[in-house]
Amino acid sequence: MTEQVKDERDFDIKYRPRKLAEVVGQDVAVKTIRGFKGKIPRSILLHGHTGGGKTTLARIIAHEIMGLPEYCMDLQEINCGVVSSAIDMVREIQAQLMSSPMFGSKRVWILDEMQVFSKSKQAQEALLKVLEQCPDHVQFFICTTEPKRLLPSIRNRCVEIGINSLKAGDLGKLIDRVAKAERIAVTDEVRTRIVAISDGAARNAVKYLQKIAGIEGEDAMLEALGGGCGESTEEFELVKALNLYNGKPSWPTVAALLIKLEESDPEGLRQMILAAARTALVKKSVFPRTWPHPPCCQLRSEGCVSGMSHHR
Repeated sequence: MTEQVKDERDFDIKYRPRKLAEVVGQDVAVKTIRGFKGKIPRSILLHGHTGGGKTTLARIIAHEIMGLPEYCMDLQEINCGVVSSAIDMVREIQAQLMSSPMFGSKRVWILDEMQVFSKSKQAQEALLKVLEQCPDHVQFFICTTEPKRLLPSIRNRCVEIGINSLKAGDLGKLIDRVAKAERIAVTDEVRTRIVAISDGAARNAVKYLQKIAGIEGEDAMLEALGGGCGESTEEFELVKALNLYNGKPSWPTVAALLIKLEESDPEGLRQMILAAARTALVKKSVFPRTWPHPPCCQLRSEGCVSGMSHHR
């Protein structure tokens, strides 16, 4: 069970992994980190979509692998998205590089939302110089949702670790663990809905769970959850009606839903159905058999449902 933090109001903080063993659904990234055997590269680039756990992994490496205390002045985390001047930020880091660590043997910088640096080539070039010349006691973690917006020369100076969207089964297990710890009665349908709208992100899943923590009854929970970030519920209902997992479509329901979806993007709908069909055919679903309509929930982790509505 993920380590709990006392007196935390937000589930995503309370159940945030503190150790590599607690990280869910990132087997390749965890194996890569363990493979360093304590010899951490000086610059690591962690990339993946929002809420995937990039900064969480950076903190785990700093604390669990490198041995920094939980609250340590040698660890500085900077959200580049709120920095007023990117070049001034890099210059400030550069001015601190030669300072010795106050605790232990390392000084660590976690630079989050680094994709915003694409607006300042000067700042990126200055950071490149820092990465090239940083002393042995300095460690950088660069976190971004869009690594292609960084200079290739910056990426070449880093060891890249990709953070994947979580599979539906991993999200479901996480929801069950947190729900059990918080004594929230989550039905199969509620779990399915949370998985479907969480965009493959653990943080989103536990936030949705917190949203319904004080609500009783499946119907009330589903109403509170809604369809997520504006996607049409009918699109999910269509895939469920096709019942690709069991091979017994409900054609009258399919016909009725297609009429409702006349204004939807046909290409997006096609991709959605293909994703569900692929999941069913290759039998990679990791859902328990009691879960209804598993392929529908897999769609989020494959990124096939964005931008579907309001287009012919």
